[in-house]
Order: sequence, then structure tokens, then C-alpha cells
Amino acid sequence: MVNLSLAGACLQVATPLEPGIPIRLEVNAPDLWDPLKLPAKVVWLDKVDDGYRAGVQFQYDNAKLAGWLLDILTPEAYA
Repeated sequence: MVNLSLAGACLQVATPLEPGIPIRLEVNAPDLWDPLKLPAKVVWLDKVDDGYRAGVQFQYDNAKLAGWLLDILTPEAYA
């Protein structure tokens, strides 16, 4: 994973992901027992020297997922 935000993520991948396809991204964090499984849609793809970069937009199916991701992204959670 190159970066992560509340709206989506940029992923480094070896094989291309077709824009428009649904995926499920799993995010591990030290304070979660199980990975956070986030439904997403591939919105762009770029070829880079060592593979591909894909931009994904999260497609939250419940508000709790967004809240848990916000907790992970909040720097104070790990201070």
C-alpha cells in the first residue's frame, strides 16, 4: 500500500487491476483483532517501473467501517 485515506488508497500491485472492478482491501492495525475488510472499487491504474499503481475508492457498506478506519488514521491512537 502506497497511501491510505478515509476516501481510498493507492496500491502497488504486480498485475494490473481493471478500473471499475470491485475489490476488498484488508487493513491490519495493532489495535484490531482481525483485519479491517473494506469494500472498494478500482478507479484508476498507472504503469510504473516495478509494476502498477492502482487507486481505489472505498464503498462503505456501513458507517462502522468508516469509523474504524478513522480510528486507525488518527495519529493520537498510536501516540
